[in-house]
Amino acid sequence: MNELTEKIETELQTPDNNVYYRLYLEGEDIWNRWARGAFSDEEAEEYGLGKVEPFSDKEKANLAAKLRVKLLPEYEDEIDFSYLHFGLITNFRGYVFPINVTFNGAVFNGIADFSKATFARPVDFTRAIFKEESAFHSTTFTTRTNFNEATFLGASDFTLSTFMRRAIFEESTFKGKVTTFREVTFKGQVEFSRVQFFEIVDFINSGFLGPADFDGTMFNSYSSFENSSFLAITDFSNGYFKQVPDFSGAKLHEGTTFYKRYFNRKNKNANSNGYAKFEDSYRILKKHMIDTNNHTMALKFYSYEQDERIKHLPLFKKTPLLLYKWMSGYGVSFVRPLIAIFMTILVFTLTYTKIYNSLSFMEALRFSTANMFPFASGSKLIISDVFRDPLLTNFIGTLQALTIIQSLVSLILLFFIGLWAKNTFQMK
Repeated sequence: MNELTEKIETELQTPDNNVYYRLYLEGEDIWNRWARGAFSDEEAEEYGLGKVEPFSDKEKANLAAKLRVKLLPEYEDEIDFSYLHFGLITNFRGYVFPINVTFNGAVFNGIADFSKATFARPVDFTRAIFKEESAFHSTTFTTRTNFNEATFLGASDFTLSTFMRRAIFEESTFKGKVTTFREVTFKGQVEFSRVQFFEIVDFINSGFLGPADFDGTMFNSYSSFENSSFLAITDFSNGYFKQVPDFSGAKLHEGTTFYKRYFNRKNKNANSNGYAKFEDSYRILKKHMIDTNNHTMALKFYSYEQDERIKHLPLFKKTPLLLYKWMSGYGVSFVRPLIAIFMTILVFTLTYTKIYNSLSFMEALRFSTANMFPFASGSKLIISDVFRDPLLTNFIGTLQALTIIQSLVSLILLFFIGLWAKNTFQMK
């Protein structure tokens, strides 16, 4: 138990002393009839309570007596569940919260179900702890929502939920085996900065209509943004993806940034379909970088794309691409072909000195260098001088074959350097 958890649990309140907790125990129907009294007919329709009858005065009095209070709670107050200790099952499924509600520091010891609930006013789950599964499936958050520093120890499900305004998950921790934000709509600003996702997290088919902040977010396992749409500025700066993220089919806003974001390109248990998806992900990221004129990142994602492409190809198709990678880094490396040029010069220099004893090492080195750069000034003269050497008359055929081979290698490596220059200044 960490220091924060210990602090929260020492501040926990007794549920039985909380009138809202006792009202919650009466069930969804009673709660929503009480909530109905806070809304006009038009608002009641909006929040799904159009057919719910509000309490009569007599029913209010009877319910107040049952809850051991003189009057039912007023709607000007705040529903306060802060630091409450909830039991093994917490069921707020379908509940409508008509006024501000806080679960600040609350601890849910078992399954917590808020599916199809509606928060008509701001809700605060700051520092709340969910020890088991938590469900917010098809939940509607009408205004500001705060899960700042919340801890989810079990699987959490926000599938089909809607956040109408600002949603804050800053510094939250998700340790459950699966965290699901599938088909979620974020209509306002959403903040996932410095969040820790320890296991699988799923944002498939979700829509980010406002700015999205993932600055410093740690994705420690597989993460998917497949077919998601980012329609405003999105920040993935800093932090890391410990496995290849899935951005296949995603739409990125031109203001999306991955500044200092680390990509670990190893994925556990990936198959050919998985590699194809990762290839698509990097292709989308590459295109985004091209569209935003970030050529350095475009080249980086292009090389990642090719790496994933190789993984699901048969050997006969994979081999030339591996050679292409080794010699040029897929046309984005200047150093690799340059090193290959120096190595080729050295190898052919040693070959010439071994076959032709009349050539000294320095003569062979000049000849080999001239063959690598045949269009350079003086190269033709050096080459012709060697071919006119009477001591090499008997080896002219072999010498011609070697020079042709070296010239072909030279053309390939010089082409890779030219390709690097082209890709560096204009990624297409």
